[in-house]
Amino acid sequence: MAKASFRWLRIGGVLLFIWIAYQIDWMRVWRLLAEIQAVYVVAYFAAFLIAVLLKIFRMRWFLKCLGYSVAFKNVYRSVIEPAFYGSVTPARLGEFSKVLFLQRFGLGTRLAWGVVLMERLVDVSVLLIAGAAGLIYFTISDDAKANLALAAFLVLAVLLFAGLTRLGALARLGSGVLARISWNDGAFADVLNLKEGLDRIGKFSAIIVLPISGIALLLSFLQLWFLGLALNVSVSGIYLGLAYVYSSLVAVLSLSVGGMGTREAVYIGLLYTQGVSPDVAITISLLDGLVLSLLAQLILFLPLAFKRGGNEKD
Repeated sequence: MAKASFRWLRIGGVLLFIWIAYQIDWMRVWRLLAEIQAVYVVAYFAAFLIAVLLKIFRMRWFLKCLGYSVAFKNVYRSVIEPAFYGSVTPARLGEFSKVLFLQRFGLGTRLAWGVVLMERLVDVSVLLIAGAAGLIYFTISDDAKANLALAAFLVLAVLLFAGLTRLGALARLGSGVLARISWNDGAFADVLNLKEGLDRIGKFSAIIVLPISGIALLLSFLQLWFLGLALNVSVSGIYLGLAYVYSSLVAVLSLSVGGMGTREAVYIGLLYTQGVSPDVAITISLLDGLVLSLLAQLILFLPLAFKRGGNEKD
């Protein structure tokens, strides 16, 4: 029943996209694209590239701290291929392929999943923190709302940092609870062994993954600002960035195929309050969420595809 309801939700997202597309003046969209300023598009790609390189560096540093020295080219493949597959497959196969890559580097299944899920958890948590700060920015009319939103973001980030460094305590707490269960026959004995591993993963996530996730989020705000300039949109880069945050959070819920429909609805709803027409909002949404991001990932993926093809011929 739940699976069927989830399927209908995803279908509903696609239908929402079709309905939004029917309401849009596509001639105006084409005119916007025809007048787009290429220099800002190049800046958009530059910010995207820097964010990707940071994520590659993050993974390599994370693995090195865990005791696995992996060549840059291998880490590049382990980050780029899963990201590309995750974008073009509705089943989110990217996470599974990343685990397979990490297992090739010598990581056990549990540790590989731990690394992948921890990266995902931190990235989503940073989006949630930004979303919470964004609510303050949207709901407070005071001139200091930007400072209050930034303060809220920093406080929540510090709490997340503290929580990550105490992951091992969760295993200790769980083992204590399980030890009091009279019917426990030792099936949960290995929970005690998780403490040290969680302590390490949590500590490295706090000092490596979290800061780089924050920088990557700032680069996403910068990307949207450049995209707004490319389309001559007179709206704050903060609003554009927060539209990205909320649309990304909606996409995480998988209420549609690749966020289709729900992403556009978020952009239209938020940017409309700033006087941006639905035609412009959907142009920004499609360019950032589909066209430019996929093009950038394809450019990064092509060297891997050519190399694989060359190896097969050899």
